[in-house]
Amino acid sequence: MAKPLAQNNSFAIDTREDLVINAIEIFDTIKQSLVVLNKDLVVVMANASFYTTFRVTREQTEGSRIYDIGNGQWNIDKLRVLLEKIIPDNKSVNDYEVTHNFESIGEKVMLLNAREIIRQDNRQEVILVAIEDITLSKQLERETIEAESKISSVLEGLVKSSMRFSGGTAPQKSERKNEH
Repeated sequence: MAKPLAQNNSFAIDTREDLVINAIEIFDTIKQSLVVLNKDLVVVMANASFYTTFRVTREQTEGSRIYDIGNGQWNIDKLRVLLEKIIPDNKSVNDYEVTHNFESIGEKVMLLNAREIIRQDNRQEVILVAIEDITLSKQLERETIEAESKISSVLEGLVKSSMRFSGGTAPQKSERKNEH
């Protein structure tokens, strides 16, 4: 009987194939979009979240250079800088913001985390890219700033109106207390 590769009470992995299958299932379950690229920036695999979020298929994606996905929609200057300059020099990067207007899904604001992974047997190096879609939170942030600005303008208008009504100066706290 083969000795399990990993065992944790009731969870045992009997073969390397089981380990790979489990890793792929875990990869596909993660909510954040993930893409694995080879050293030539060809997509080795992506998870279900990536395909759903960016409305592309596995057939359109795997085996293609990242820049060619979606009829070239991923040919993004900031992505090129990340993959061709930053990762080779630093091996990893966190919270790299990229904004892009995709034809089929509109504008997306994304935070990218990327890491070069070299297998122990040095046979293959890959780049794992995690993509967090922060479009909604950025939109809410802009709307909050706009709302705060509008509220500030309304308050300024009320103060100016109050000053005109009171003969040029707004009543001071001590004057208001004496009125009662």
